[in-house]
Amino acid sequence: MVGIMMVIMCAGERVFGLSYANSDSTIKNADKMAGFTLMFNTFIFLQIFNMINCRDVSPTKKHGFAGLHKNFLTWVILAILVAVQFLACFTFLGVPIFETSVKGNADMEGGRHFAITVVSAGSIFLVNAMLKLIPSRWIAKMPQLDESKSVGANSKLVSMYDGTAKK
Repeated sequence: MVGIMMVIMCAGERVFGLSYANSDSTIKNADKMAGFTLMFNTFIFLQIFNMINCRDVSPTKKHGFAGLHKNFLTWVILAILVAVQFLACFTFLGVPIFETSVKGNADMEGGRHFAITVVSAGSIFLVNAMLKLIPSRWIAKMPQLDESKSVGANSKLVSMYDGTAKK
């Protein structure tokens, strides 16, 4: 998620073909407002797709879609999130209420930009499936963290702190 957001934040201006300077105001420059909206849109869809991925974190199931159709409340929440995000980007309510705008013209450029954000956020499904392909025996060989002990408990800094705290 961090990698996807870094690409959108650092190279989004080139990815979406927008032109603005860092010193420009978002209110006066439609390209900058559109760029920030697309960054936020990517973030929201990353969260929506992560919500689906996190439904099942077991190593045996490769995705979080199992049983998704059985939970009506999850569908309602997902539909509301997607609808609000779409309305914020493409309706007249976007600018005055949400202060968002997806710049578009007659050739559906705004829709293409919106689709790029959704597809790039959707790549989290692929990453999740690839991580679950790592064999369990490889993960078992990794050093285990003992949660009953604090990290760095034997360091000089912690021993100095403990000595000062006891005084």
